[in-house]
Amino acid sequence: FDRELSRLNISCIQGAMPVRVSAFHICRPPSFFKVIMVFVRLFTSKRTQKRMLVHFGNEQSVLEKLSTYGLEKSVVIPTEMGGSVELDVVSWLEGRKESK
Repeated sequence: FDRELSRLNISCIQGAMPVRVSAFHICRPPSFFKVIMVFVRLFTSKRTQKRMLVHFGNEQSVLEKLSTYGLEKSVVIPTEMGGSVELDVVSWLEGRKESK
């Protein structure tokens, strides 16, 4: 495990996306994720740490937490999490290929 190389990789990833991410929500991760997050936070900037939001608990409590951020289940939450947005990744990828 090379700590300096890991830090370099994380910093490259953080600056690689050409979009402004105000927050990203990780919903109902497995229990071992708490341990992983300790190490992830070692290599991320303070600003990125503030934007990483992890929601534990049952489906209803996670949906309630998400709604406090303006993420209503009828608008942006996929059906896999109890929302009403149907995600069709295959069709989306095919559309992206055709547009090129």
